[in-house]
Amino acid sequence: MARFPRGKTVQRYAEAYGGPMPLAFLWEADIGRAVTAFCTATVDNATGARRNGRMMAAAVLGQSERVNEIGAYVALGLAASAEALAAKFQAE
Repeated sequence: MARFPRGKTVQRYAEAYGGPMPLAFLWEADIGRAVTAFCTATVDNATGARRNGRMMAAAVLGQSERVNEIGAYVALGLAASAEALAAKFQAE
């Protein structure tokens, strides 16, 4: 994941709560297990006790004075994840 230019809170939050899904996908060698791991991690992240993502969603949706900076950082991370997932599908 790219480094967030100002401060570590947003970067740590993105890594902790946005990272598990693509990592679960990329860690599995078999594409079927990789998709299952990605889906499981996504459901766990959305329905688990902590229900992660609210701070980042609020920041990206304009609840932060740094909304443009945070939005660009999130977009960069999402693009990198999409590229990594696409590469694995293409290799399959």
